Amino acid sequence: MRHRWHRGRRNLSFASKFCHYACFYLFDGKYRDNYSIYDSIVNKALPSYMERYGIKKKRITTYAEYQEAIDEVIKKSKSGIGRNGFDHLLWYCYK
Repeated sequence: MRHRWHRGRRNLSFASKFCHYACFYLFDGKYRDNYSIYDSIVNKALPSYMERYGIKKKRITTYAEYQEAIDEVIKKSKSGIGRNGFDHLLWYCYK
């Protein structure tokens, strides 16, 4: 029996990993890199990269905002790195 106040779990990290790896193994080309993996370490490091590239700081509260911030940093950096590479780079640097 569920109580009125019971809320289901939110597994953003797991869901983003599932989507990331599903795309990575199912698709070729640009569609392989459709999803960034949500990670608290990357999320904590992201504002400093946003500041570095002159991106107006905003509070990141949803996955869509998280993905948008990553995409803006990648675009402004002109590095050509993909979402997967960016995720890994920040995670390893700040772990």
